[in-house]
Amino acid sequence: MAKKVILAIDPQRAAHRTVRTALAPSGHTVIAATSSDEGVAIARRIRPSLLFLSFHLPRGGAINVLHRLQESDSLARVPVVLTAEEEDAIPDDALRAQSVVDRITFPIEPDALLTLTTHLLEKYGEEGVPLIEDAEVIETAEIIDEEEIGLGPEEPLDRKQPTPRERLRRALAAAVASQFERLRQLNSSRHVARWMYDLADRVLEAEFVPSGDERAESSDAALRGDLEAIPLAEIMQLLAMQRQSGGFHMVHRSADITVFFTEGKIDVCQARNLREEFLLGRYLVERGWISREDLDLMLASRKGSKKMLGQQLIRLGYLTEEQLDNALARQSAEMVYEALRWNDGYFFFRAGERPDGSGEISLGLTVESLLMEGFRRVDEWRLVEKKIRNFDEVYERDEGRISSLSGEKLTPEEKKILGLVDGSLTVRELVRRSHQSSFDASKVLYRLLSMRLIRSVKG
Repeated sequence: MAKKVILAIDPQRAAHRTVRTALAPSGHTVIAATSSDEGVAIARRIRPSLLFLSFHLPRGGAINVLHRLQESDSLARVPVVLTAEEEDAIPDDALRAQSVVDRITFPIEPDALLTLTTHLLEKYGEEGVPLIEDAEVIETAEIIDEEEIGLGPEEPLDRKQPTPRERLRRALAAAVASQFERLRQLNSSRHVARWMYDLADRVLEAEFVPSGDERAESSDAALRGDLEAIPLAEIMQLLAMQRQSGGFHMVHRSADITVFFTEGKIDVCQARNLREEFLLGRYLVERGWISREDLDLMLASRKGSKKMLGQQLIRLGYLTEEQLDNALARQSAEMVYEALRWNDGYFFFRAGERPDGSGEISLGLTVESLLMEGFRRVDEWRLVEKKIRNFDEVYERDEGRISSLSGEKLTPEEKKILGLVDGSLTVRELVRRSHQSSFDASKVLYRLLSMRLIRSVKG
């Protein structure tokens, strides 16, 4: 039997381990998600051959997933196995849903789960479940009514091809539903504002995933696997040792990074849906090779252009080839460092693949040196995260301690970040305004906290 990609959506990590233990030895790729939004986003990208869906997802999340699968032409035929932790926990109406083909109760013996999976994959094969025109529609009080969220007469609902605005509304509705209890507990406008900021990130992460991307799990991938099962560093070292050439794709939730190899060395890295700090312009401004104002004007003037920013800046005399290579090397290295922090998602390698629109860029970065620095940063991140647990945290200055400290004891970076702390900006906003990476800005905040020059604002 051909090896398949199987998606498990379950809030419990133990369930993910159960599925992997049973199926991974047979060569199947098991991808895990802990929420309905994350699971649907991944499903859109990879179209799994089989989906294990926990009925214990918060606020009717499982029913929400089933509805969203039926709204997608590419996912409507994916067979779904509903899972629960207790017998008879899944109601009969859920079992009559269009794509539901079976149910199981955890814990389950690995041999039994493998036998069931093999049977279902053989039964439904590549075509998936048969479509039934008059399939029963599941009703549940946990699903938000579409009239309540504005999907009414002024914007007709198109089940087959929803508009981007409509998809965003649905993602927002699902996110609000999943956190409704937390919203009710907030007791000030400032807390609500911070909650909405976090919610916006969740919605954008769930929604802006390139859907229907056939490259994500294409048949010509020479190597593929699960980031939770196989560390990225081991795969990159393998590609380097074997002097491989091609594109190594790493996918984590809505973000993906591709490392392009030639003869085992890294030419360049490209990414989609990463934070603004990984854009090329930040590195150019940071080095003083172009001003923030000139960069903004350039970006505004090239809207809709498919030409590479770096090459345009060279032609206009802002950069030299050497400066561009330096910035691209820094950008690529920090993308690798970011990927090393990912502990879930999946990867695949396509031999011979070249980057789009990057010409003949060949930075010649060595995997060994990047991994050594990357591991150092991962260790430092662990230390920093003991003090900075949440990027929505707000800090204020301790003016008494600041006034007693000699200014010469602070580095220019520390003075810059300290100057931004005002008792209202979150860590995320401080990073953005500092024009530094999350890593560099967070290290400075960690030092300021250790010197007790700043402190958390208690809500």
